[in-house]
Amino acid sequence: MSSDGNFSEKYYLCDGLRSFYDYAVPKLRDAMALSSAGNAPQKIMEILTAKEREKYKKISRNDLCLCGSGLKFKQCCAKRVP
Repeated sequence: MSSDGNFSEKYYLCDGLRSFYDYAVPKLRDAMALSSAGNAPQKIMEILTAKEREKYKKISRNDLCLCGSGLKFKQCCAKRVP
């Protein structure tokens, strides 16, 4: 809680929720911006999926995973890439 009694900051959350919000909020903001621009839901999903694929194109199977688990990409998130 901030000094003015507002819960607008995420610092009162536990580490698990904080990492979830760090992951989810940028994606939700992108989706909201695309929706505000008048895109259909199917088009929004296509755009967001393409952005996610582009992120993982730069990583090889034996590199450390981007999620921060410390595992190799092939043992962690490789199966979840869209």
